[in-house]
Amino acid sequence: MTYRKLKVGIIGLGGHQQGYGGSLAKRDDVEIVAIHPGSYLSEEENKKRLNGLLEYISPVNAIPVVADLGKMLENGLDLVSIAVDAKSNPGVVIKALKSGAGVICEKPVAVSSGEAAMIMQAVEETGKTFSWNAPLSVFGRPFDALGELLQHKLLTEPRYGVFTYIANCFMSNPSGGTSEIDNFGPYGFLAFRHVIRSELSSVFARGNAFFYDSYKQNGTEDLAVINLQFENGASGIIVVGRSSSVAMPQEIQFKLFSKDGAVDISNGSGEQVRFYSDLGESRDITVSATPMDAYIEDVICAINENRQPTIDIYDAFAVARFCELCRESIASGQPARQNPA
Repeated sequence: MTYRKLKVGIIGLGGHQQGYGGSLAKRDDVEIVAIHPGSYLSEEENKKRLNGLLEYISPVNAIPVVADLGKMLENGLDLVSIAVDAKSNPGVVIKALKSGAGVICEKPVAVSSGEAAMIMQAVEETGKTFSWNAPLSVFGRPFDALGELLQHKLLTEPRYGVFTYIANCFMSNPSGGTSEIDNFGPYGFLAFRHVIRSELSSVFARGNAFFYDSYKQNGTEDLAVINLQFENGASGIIVVGRSSSVAMPQEIQFKLFSKDGAVDISNGSGEQVRFYSDLGESRDITVSATPMDAYIEDVICAINENRQPTIDIYDAFAVARFCELCRESIASGQPARQNPA
């Protein structure tokens, strides 16, 4: 089936906008018609990022830069790509949804589950497509292959897993002691949520875990260890943060165990996943689509088919609640429950 070309607007110049823009700009079924830089960054940083974005996505045809967000949203846009700060996100997202546009936005979607619930209400009231930026642990090559194993029932009833996302520490005190829970944590939680397919029951988290006090004081180590329990009895461990080993590459790893065997993703940005069956066999599965392109393809299909995408507002709300439970557990030193008695 052939669909009409979608009109797309860009709002804000946050870190992932170039990735969105690049994947959108190279599609034949999309036209980027306007950019609203906003005032979410300093004037100097806005100018620098705008020039970089325009060079990347508009080498031939100039894309209008629009100062008035309201006027931009009056142009019957089909989709907007939003990359503003988390505090501004709910207002901008809701305004875009109510204008009739679908939305993809940068994470974190909101600073609380209450604000995420406001966006959820707007999505349900408007019926518009909504997604947000955490494609790697769902559309990343190995995670996509994992999804195929589950879909074809070669792997059933996942019961336990371990997810790690550790980056080198390229900045001083990178996350202010939050151990990158809001930044890297969503990838781990989504990896579990999309394969275990059960609601979270409880979280037991430790921030600034494992390492020496001198490292903590200097901000060179900042890792969190998070234990997850799900309502269906499955469990998992997430380790996220930054290491003082500056030369260490940024790596995502995921191991998942089920009654049929196990899956080992040794490089979440790579092209293979190893599957160990309960019959003693093992094999590598190779896939090719890049995470951002696969993610954008899913969102575009969702808009054309008038449905919600694979990574949706309900994932966003669950992630916001997950992050809240992690902070609550770190503060109390006790497990934090989704529905306390």
